Amino acid sequence: MPGRIFLHAYAVTVLNLKCIVFFVAFPPQFIVPSSPFLLQMVIFKGTFLVTSSLNAQTYALMPSGARRPIRKPAVRERSIALVVRS
Repeated sequence: MPGRIFLHAYAVTVLNLKCIVFFVAFPPQFIVPSSPFLLQMVIFKGTFLVTSSLNAQTYALMPSGARRPIRKPAVRERSIALVVRS
């Protein structure tokens, strides 16, 4: 299940219009004309890929890890008590 959530988050990130606009507008400001363009783009894109993958993995694993504690009766009772009070 976490793998499927990770792939979904990855697809959403890749197809996100804000990401596309970011890569069209932001990285060119930091391109050094005297250095190889392709190498600079690989570094920019690689950095983004690593950070966005870590972000997506965190979002996929956090709820998965919280599933077991949330299902404990004591936690459920406290949650219900908090909702009823408010």
